[in-house]
Amino acid sequence: MPMTREEAIEVRKLAYEDFQKSKRHAFQLNADYGRWLIASLLLVHGAAVAFLAQNERMATTVLPSVFWWHVTGLLLAFLCGFLVWANWSFHARIYDAVNPGMIYNDEH
Repeated sequence: MPMTREEAIEVRKLAYEDFQKSKRHAFQLNADYGRWLIASLLLVHGAAVAFLAQNERMATTVLPSVFWWHVTGLLLAFLCGFLVWANWSFHARIYDAVNPGMIYNDEH
């Protein structure tokens, strides 16, 4: 049995609301994952340098040999955060075409 116009509109409303909810979740994931990832990576590499720098003997013997590895880790953490942001931003853009016109108009 074919759907009536009112049933079709109700189905489209539900689809539109689901798309909007997915869009909000995509933006929220963008913020949460990026923030968590950057904070944890920066904490690990920054704390390693700070820990080694506090001890005078380690600062002169160990720190020069591992310093650039931790600096590279910090830079890669920033790169990783940028790529996470870009990935979830592209994911959220999928929903840019969703508009309320899809509820009443077949062309949307």
